[in-house]
Order: sequence, then structure tokens, then C-alpha cells
Amino acid sequence: MRRLIPLSIAIAITGALGANVAASSAAIATRITCSATEYNPTPTQASGVVVGVTNCSKPFGTGVISASYTSTFDPTTSTGTDNGPFTKWFLTGTLRGHYTGTYQFTSDTDASWENTITVSGGTGSFMGFEGKGSESCTSTNAGATLTCTEVLEVTGR
Repeated sequence: MRRLIPLSIAIAITGALGANVAASSAAIATRITCSATEYNPTPTQASGVVVGVTNCSKPFGTGVISASYTSTFDPTTSTGTDNGPFTKWFLTGTLRGHYTGTYQFTSDTDASWENTITVSGGTGSFMGFEGKGSESCTSTNAGATLTCTEVLEVTGR
């Protein structure tokens, strides 16, 4: 009987340590990079939608993105602000969040965007994901087509 007590304590300690390692690994941030091509059917409007395709590093992969936007534009400085919600659909789940940022036109057709991204949740394999990141986009056709790069730090299960 005396030998069983130390053995049961060792098993309990090992189990507690194993549970702690599993719990802490779920909270480790994962760096995700994405490239996207987004299309805006009404780029001269102060609000609207964009849709496109995105290709992200694991565990996400290739998917589809949609976002709504509200923007302001100051024609005297050729700058503006933008913000809105987004959703990305992947084979095994979705990722959703919000973005806010600024943009600048350097000519009648060339522009660049800098956005801050907040990931607020997901579904399927990405349920419970949260995080933050940045997005940089460029356009050579006055915002009708954007080429974007996104870097996110996300945590999830």
C-alpha cells in the first residue's frame, strides 16, 4: 500500500503537468501571412463591398474574402480613411473581424492602403480564434482591384 501512494502522486503530478502544457500550447500565437486580390465594384462610393480570393499560410489555406467598407476622402490631400467588417471563408471554417485604416492616392489611378486588422472569431476549425495584424494594399486602377498582403498574430484552440 505504501508503494501505491507515491505512484499515485507521480501520476497526478504528470497528469497536471500534461494538462498545463496542453492548455498553454492552445494560447500560443500563430503568425499567419495572407495575400489577396480584392475587387470593389463601386470604388468611387463612400461605402460598399469588396470580394476576392485570399491565400494564407497554414492552417488556413486558400479561401474567399468579403468585406464591407465605409470610407472618407479628402480631395485636397488625396487621403482618406476606411473601416468595416470582413469574413474569410476557408475549406474548414471561417475567420471574421474588423479593419480600420488610411489610404492615399499618388495619382488618379495609383493608391495604397494601410489597415489594422482585428480578428474576433471564427467557425469550424477556427472557432474561438482571435488576434491582430496589419494589411497593406495597392491599386493601379483607382481602387477597383486591390493587391493586398496581410500579417496576423492569432490565437485559438
